[in-house]
Amino acid sequence: MVRKSELQDGVWTEVDFENAVWSIPAVRMKRSRPHNVYLSTQMLDILVALKTCAGNSKYILPSRYDADAPMSRATFNRVTSAIAERAGKGWSPATDLKAPACIHIAFFPNTTSGSRAPTTPPTSKPSASTSF
Repeated sequence: MVRKSELQDGVWTEVDFENAVWSIPAVRMKRSRPHNVYLSTQMLDILVALKTCAGNSKYILPSRYDADAPMSRATFNRVTSAIAERAGKGWSPATDLKAPACIHIAFFPNTTSGSRAPTTPPTSKPSASTSF
């Protein structure tokens, strides 16, 4: 998973298609540590399509008007909001992209498509020896 800013400022030199990994350098990470994102086959397909659309831009999501600049924050927010609206989702991707992914991972562990029935979150019951 990546944050919005990491996606918006992503460059093609960070993506290794052969090994299916996106290596984000420490200078672009919130905690100043490098981060590897292991890419699924579906994500590789999406990145190949994006690379075709990006032309000669170094950015994964280039600006519409300037290939030497990343997509603006406002444009990214409008696009992700439109996608969420069409999908009928009740969350705001403009402010939070990671939360839906974290929820998906919590309820669909060890799946790639999420097509299996969700697991039941563990319930916390106080033991008999717990004193209040």
